[in-house]
Amino acid sequence: MLKYVIDEYRKHYQYEVIRSLVRETVEEIPEKLFLDAITYALVNHSWNNNRIKVDMLKDKIRITYCMNNQYSIISNPNICFLLYRLGYIKKIDSRISQFEDYIQNDSSVIIILSIT
Repeated sequence: MLKYVIDEYRKHYQYEVIRSLVRETVEEIPEKLFLDAITYALVNHSWNNNRIKVDMLKDKIRITYCMNNQYSIISNPNICFLLYRLGYIKKIDSRISQFEDYIQNDSSVIIILSIT
């Protein structure tokens, strides 16, 4: 599923532009930011019948999921370690600080990435 969502992101939010003799990839939403948001959701969301919802809209991407406890260290340590070994996570810690402001009420998290 992770590969699928990355492929969909690349299909809809990246395109190539040829400038003189150079081909450049233009990212409407930075891929690094998108990957960080998805891995953050995978590591911290609650696994008891909850799903991560990724809405790819024309002008933004909205990632919605539920957490067990917003103050827990890591909700899914096995997945965290796997993503670390695959290189999606640079260090294993409890939070990615740039997404802490997105926590809504007790257990719902909504991350909105807008086109720049």
